[in-house]
Amino acid sequence: MGSNCSSLGKNGKKDKVVNDKDKEDEDRDHDRQNDNKRKGSADSIPYGREQSTASELQSVPEKTAEEASSTEYLQPEIKIAIINDSNAVNTHTSNVAFPDALSPPPPARSPDTLSAASSRPESASGNTSPESYANRCYTQLFSIKDDNRHLIAISLHSNELIVWDIYEEKVVRTLQGISQPRDVKMVDKYRAIVLCDRELKLYNLNSGTFEVKLKGVMNQKMPFYGIHEDKYVVALSRNRMYVNMINTTTGDLETTFKVGEDRFLNSLLVSANGKICVCGDETQKPFPLLVWDLTNRKLLYDLRIPHHEFITKLAAISNDGHYVVSVCKELNTTSPNSIIVYDLQSGTLFKKWKPECNSVSLAISTQTGCVLNGIESGEVLVWDLTTGTKKHSLTGHTSAPDVLQATEKVNYFLSYDSSGTDPNIRIWELDSGSCLMVYTPESQISCCRLSPDGNALVFGVLASMALKTVLLNNKNKSSDESNDSSLAQYGDEVYDGMIFDLKP
Repeated sequence: MGSNCSSLGKNGKKDKVVNDKDKEDEDRDHDRQNDNKRKGSADSIPYGREQSTASELQSVPEKTAEEASSTEYLQPEIKIAIINDSNAVNTHTSNVAFPDALSPPPPARSPDTLSAASSRPESASGNTSPESYANRCYTQLFSIKDDNRHLIAISLHSNELIVWDIYEEKVVRTLQGISQPRDVKMVDKYRAIVLCDRELKLYNLNSGTFEVKLKGVMNQKMPFYGIHEDKYVVALSRNRMYVNMINTTTGDLETTFKVGEDRFLNSLLVSANGKICVCGDETQKPFPLLVWDLTNRKLLYDLRIPHHEFITKLAAISNDGHYVVSVCKELNTTSPNSIIVYDLQSGTLFKKWKPECNSVSLAISTQTGCVLNGIESGEVLVWDLTTGTKKHSLTGHTSAPDVLQATEKVNYFLSYDSSGTDPNIRIWELDSGSCLMVYTPESQISCCRLSPDGNALVFGVLASMALKTVLLNNKNKSSDESNDSSLAQYGDEVYDGMIFDLKP
């Protein structure tokens, strides 16, 4: 039938039959009208989406979920960057800090998100985007064995580790390309086991070299580990059912510690001398504490108190492995939590006492033999470890101090509220209970720690790859090192100030 012909419709009238060209023009006009309607609607679907194939439609929810997750994490960072925007230029010289040194690091991003953030172009002014700018900071600080003058700082999102000279305020080593460093444990003065995302790796901080990757993957939410005799790493397994002992020289798994078939561990503490390991068990009722002798590689005690449950995130072990202290709650009651002390030489309950309200932080000062205890009322209580008597009730915080850190060499400690409700960092002297310093920040900080000799406070600031030292007692250098310049040098002088790129 030709293009100029006609036919009868159902009602007997003639229906015009158009040719192919006319049909295409009609469809194009129809699509253009629909497109204009879409542009005029705020809630319209982008033109062409309705013609997507089935495979394309299936991929849309996955992409949207990824973008939503990234946006959810970045929103608070953008807000932080805006708050600090007026001080951005002077951030690196700020003398103020908001502490977060000992709290868990920020949540991890996926590798794709991290690479996308690192590849964002700089603006015309040379500043990075607010998201990446807020991420560029040091997230935790760590002390070094037998060294009063230097600290280690790690930056989670910048994939960087540095060795910091406290009193000269300078970086003496920079290790770049360390994938998402989250925690550091020193094997000796120069070798460190670094938790890189979920893997453990051994680095030599003096020469800036990677030595070995330890076998196995850590549990994502509980990546707990410690050091035994400078030769082994003791780590909670990925499934949390046992404890691994890994050789730091070869990286190989040598032995495991396990109790029963279905015991899920939720904590791991290793004494500073590397002899005792204590783990919490969340499977058994009531929750026990499992104590291992690492030297002889055997279970010593299965400690439990009837009708009580250990809160193992609030626990500490003495450096010599003699005592373990933990907060525990009595079941079926609303009364405040108790604090218990176990003598690990005999496996007996040594002391138990109950503060007037619930505990939010716990630490041991080996120098003075005291238990430090932050409570919800804002007080910091100091207890005698051997007698259980209260020595001091330290007041001044306006909210609960959930972070406590005692120095290794002197009887000082710091306390603060990591939520920022109370912005003040307080430094205390344990014998007298006096407050040595109150440090009030003007802007938010990312990490904070006392030097091992107690002479300085070191902190990092959000949105700045810099550290700052605040001296106590007007001292200008470590008292132990003031007359010995060799102690001021970290490792070999030939590596001083060097930057090492360790990207695989």
